[in-house]
Amino acid sequence: MCDWMRACADLASPLYELMKKRVLDSKGVQTDDTRVPVLDPDLPRARTGRIWTYAGDDEHPYTVYDYTPNRSRDGPEAFLEEF
Repeated sequence: MCDWMRACADLASPLYELMKKRVLDSKGVQTDDTRVPVLDPDLPRARTGRIWTYAGDDEHPYTVYDYTPNRSRDGPEAFLEEF
């Protein structure tokens, strides 16, 4: 089943990249993060990861998501690098 999920992700990747490009073409980008529990075999409990939402403006009405393992600025900085 993991192979199927990987194949689906590979098929959807060009669409994600196109939507990301269109969001970054916006005059402004709205972003926010949401905490998500992430299982970690090295810890006795789940740790906290982040799902970042990036929404474009009215001319680029797309919303894309990006995962980061923590809330450091590196994730958004890399995503918004071309903005």
